Amino acid sequence: MNKIIIVLTLIAIAVMLPFPLTSLQVMGQQQEHIVKVGWCGDGIDSLNPLIGWTEASWAFYGLIYDALYSPDEHLEPQPNLATSCEALNENKTLWRYHLNENAKWHDGVPFTADDVVFTINYFLTEEIYMFDSWVGYPDLSFILDVTKVDNYTVDIQFQYQWPALYKALNFPMFPKHIWENISPEEAQSTYENSNPIGTGPFKAGPELYNDWLQGESVTLYKNPDYHLGAAAIDGVKFVFYNDMSVMVEALKRGDIDVAWVSPDAYIYLTENPSPNIETLAGLMSTSYWTDIGFNMDETAESLNPLRLDWNVRAAIAHAINKTYIVERYYRGLAVEGSGLISPNIPFYHYEPTPEEELEYNITLANEVLDENGYNWTGTPGHSVRAAGPENPYAPEGTTLEFDMLVREGYTEEQQIALYIAEECRKIGVYINIYVVDEDTLVDRIYSSDVDMFIYFWADPPDPTYLLSLLTSYQVGLDSDVFWSDPEYDELWIRQLQTTNLTERQELVRECQRIGYGAYSGKGIPYIILAYLYQTLAWRTDRFEGWPTEWEVPNGKDLSHCWYNPPFFMDLSPKVSETPQPQWYEDPMYIGVLVVAVIVIVAAGLLLWKRKKK
Repeated sequence: MNKIIIVLTLIAIAVMLPFPLTSLQVMGQQQEHIVKVGWCGDGIDSLNPLIGWTEASWAFYGLIYDALYSPDEHLEPQPNLATSCEALNENKTLWRYHLNENAKWHDGVPFTADDVVFTINYFLTEEIYMFDSWVGYPDLSFILDVTKVDNYTVDIQFQYQWPALYKALNFPMFPKHIWENISPEEAQSTYENSNPIGTGPFKAGPELYNDWLQGESVTLYKNPDYHLGAAAIDGVKFVFYNDMSVMVEALKRGDIDVAWVSPDAYIYLTENPSPNIETLAGLMSTSYWTDIGFNMDETAESLNPLRLDWNVRAAIAHAINKTYIVERYYRGLAVEGSGLISPNIPFYHYEPTPEEELEYNITLANEVLDENGYNWTGTPGHSVRAAGPENPYAPEGTTLEFDMLVREGYTEEQQIALYIAEECRKIGVYINIYVVDEDTLVDRIYSSDVDMFIYFWADPPDPTYLLSLLTSYQVGLDSDVFWSDPEYDELWIRQLQTTNLTERQELVRECQRIGYGAYSGKGIPYIILAYLYQTLAWRTDRFEGWPTEWEVPNGKDLSHCWYNPPFFMDLSPKVSETPQPQWYEDPMYIGVLVVAVIVIVAAGLLLWKRKKK
């Protein structure tokens, strides 16, 4: 009789073998909906936000951590870990923040005022210096004190009246119960943060650290208890590529759902449509721009002192055709550069008037150098110029020859550098180009070891940080050009303090006017080349909620790294137009169940008869 039972069981197994085991295991369950993001170039260089520097790292941190307020898809600050705030004194330097009582850290510990007080005090210690760049100096630097009122209320004392920024404190909150055991020195050097704990909409899984070490991909999973409402997607997976063409093919195959592609790849995908793939390009939420930076450190004796002459920098500006750069090297997917604030923030963006513009004009560039005593050492137009006898910056005969650094891995920047060098030869300025890795470039810039460089800046939507790069407060900190001016400093402080938006707009634009070089003899530490577009491509067959267009100000892109990112929070699994049958409606599963029932009943009857005997 046992043989009969065994035979029946084997028959049942044989019947079920053709059906996928995984299908039976997940009967009635939904498929996991994780958005796979293709990322080409530098990946996540550290899981620790006090160390990580790449754009992929910023996007990663923005999914894990939260701030008191975070910008929405229009870059307007919205409540996040704070639900509201109000000024407590007449001059509006003391503000009270009411915290979200539903927020929890990913390990289940409640978020409280203790975490806010700890985070601010931790980042205000003199030992913490690198973090200013990521959070947006001077958000922290002008905080004088923070006090806990109760578990869900804190008071923050600012150095200045700060009506424009009381809701734009763009630094993340860190869990006290974890980071209080990490010294500031360790936090910025050796602490790996292998299991990042935040309050954000996505959190780390147990495999994160090993995946990150392997460098191929990392996955974050939905935080079901997110205090602002759980995401509709189950997670975000960053997949890293070294080759743009390989990433584009992965997108076409469906291996990834969305990718930030190069301008060339974007044009290819747009002009050669593929099924289920859409493209979109527009100004970045981070106000990303590329620039030529001049080292203005007067103590850097090893550099060519003629870089300090405003007339030399103005002549170089006149020798650069930004229209050509945008069309030729950025393929039209950028806007010509001018002021420090991107046109993605139109209210504060500065565009020079025709009288102020340093337009492309080789003749005018040569006239500027002629008028200021820079003489040709040989045939005009085919030799280098040199300083005359009355030059205030360098001895007579010092040539207009400068070293320029460009980062490797950015082909268009290397090509732009070659183009600029070629144009500058027409005005007697020789530029020697050196391509180096980004770490070397940054080290040499901040150690005042190069005359010029091509690099970039990007930061939060409020103009304060980018404007601060040209203040004396930033020299020795984030400023990569070491330039400052007393009048500019005063204007910068005033734009922080005014409560009148129209007045602030003019102050912000006046700061940019000075930096641009609209006033003879002042400014031009940067020549801003272009405000770059983000060029995205995504599949439409698995998810919906992708942006249909980007209107300025745009805050719904992959660059948005200021917590609760709209790009991901607006996505949801695509609902199939043809409803899939439930498992109990599928003939396959019904057949399996019928066979299983027959086997169980037959076995039961046999056992019952055996007992009866």
